[in-house]
Amino acid sequence: MRPLLRACLLIALVPTPVCLADAPPAGSLRRLALVVGSNRGAADRVPLRYAVSDADRFADLVTRMGGVEAADRVVLRDPGRKVLMEALAATAARAGAARAAAQRVEAIVYFSGHADEQGLMLGRELVRYAELREAIHAIGADVGITILDACASGAITRLKGGQARPAFLDDVSSEVKGYAFLTSSSENEAAQESERLRGSFFTYALLTGLRGAADVTGDGKVTLNEAYQFAFNETLVQTTPTQAGAQHPAYDIKMAGTGDVVMTDVRENSASLILAEDYEGRFVVVSGKRHLVAELFKPSGRRVELGLEPGEYEVYFAEGPKLSKSTLALVDGQRQELTRKSLEPAERLPTRLRGSERADLRLPRFGVRYTLRPGWNGDGLGSRLELVWRPTQRFTFRPRYSTDWKHSANIDDVLGANLDFHLRPGRTWRPYASVGFDWQNRSRPGAARSFDLETHTQLEHEPPPSFTGLYDDKTFWTWAAGVERRLSPHWSFVAEIAGTSPDREEVMSFNGRNWQTSSSGAYWELGVGVTFNFGGVGGTSKEKR
Repeated sequence: MRPLLRACLLIALVPTPVCLADAPPAGSLRRLALVVGSNRGAADRVPLRYAVSDADRFADLVTRMGGVEAADRVVLRDPGRKVLMEALAATAARAGAARAAAQRVEAIVYFSGHADEQGLMLGRELVRYAELREAIHAIGADVGITILDACASGAITRLKGGQARPAFLDDVSSEVKGYAFLTSSSENEAAQESERLRGSFFTYALLTGLRGAADVTGDGKVTLNEAYQFAFNETLVQTTPTQAGAQHPAYDIKMAGTGDVVMTDVRENSASLILAEDYEGRFVVVSGKRHLVAELFKPSGRRVELGLEPGEYEVYFAEGPKLSKSTLALVDGQRQELTRKSLEPAERLPTRLRGSERADLRLPRFGVRYTLRPGWNGDGLGSRLELVWRPTQRFTFRPRYSTDWKHSANIDDVLGANLDFHLRPGRTWRPYASVGFDWQNRSRPGAARSFDLETHTQLEHEPPPSFTGLYDDKTFWTWAAGVERRLSPHWSFVAEIAGTSPDREEVMSFNGRNWQTSSSGAYWELGVGVTFNFGGVGGTSKEKR
């Protein structure tokens, strides 16, 4: 399968002969894009959730607004080292064919995934920064732009003396030649993902800027300088409140010439949303599928036009403590301005706000849980008090004590523990499966009571002494399946179905006239309760890249 995949990749990348009528005119601009997303890293790295989807979003945007033809765009998802190096070589061959046709060539290489100070991680394979730079320079483009969204990716800029600062390209041009390496973090920093954004902070900020939010001059075009400046500022603002701390994008730039390097043209998009000069505040644009599309702070006096796809959107505008909302539908070819009249008051939602700890869905490491547990075998009502320890967000250990008022006058004191495996850690709803054990000490039942209709008196019936032996200590296996939902930073709701091993024990009850014994068999119960969470944070929801 892998040789076939590589063969298909080479077929897609190696230039094919075209007839003279179809050839691009000499002197025209041709932009190539190689976009790579890899969720897999080394064995000690937690798989990423959004690296591949970040790459897909980037590839889609540069095709629609960045001047990259579909035939000149290649997207690799979780490739191996050999596939990536072959793709870079094939891009170099395509660039060479374009130069032979007297075309100006600009190449964009984007990578989202795991990395360290040595290079990019593709699963357990490593592409060192030195050989990556060599392969990128071998493309021979007039302008080469490389964007790395990964941990410690700033180390690649160190090879040529790059540094982290918020601006570059003081004098750029359309006739400029050279290269630019943009990285999401400095060489000793972690690049962070966000559950709220469903992507990385850097790529999300970069895409918002390329949609038009970074267009400071208002000419409808976003330059390399504008895009980087916007991505730097937004990434820094968004990550400063996180537990991993502020994340500083870095760069290495060597350009010469006059003019400007245009990354995207908002006018190339089929629809757009216009934010007038008089607005000042933070805007959030959400698609009809409830996906965040753009988020930015808009200063007063500047007009912003965002390139969007046709469809339905919700636009939130935070102006100080006031939050407003507008629902609109963009059609193909429409440039719609957001009006004050269309804005209505809205409730603040934590998932709409930037950098809020409320948007962090991690549960604290320790908690206390209380549940009520009615049994399904007609055995009455029980209650359970548990300690909750989460060494990671995937596993939870629950030592417990429970008291069950069941089997008529019986009272069971139970000590036990369960180990939970969470199927969707880091989500609002967390289903889990659980195994454990219970050690039970059942007290000898007290006297049962009945009412004599003839004498109109209440009678007490002591259990026979021969029943005493039924109340020895018992240990049995338990299992459970349930779901936990976070309600606030400190409270969560839990519901579960629990059962015991089939052969539990014999029990006794009073039938109104006589004491009798019976076997309870397997025992089932439904537990509903709450957990109070405190004391540190377990696991991580903003995984390092």
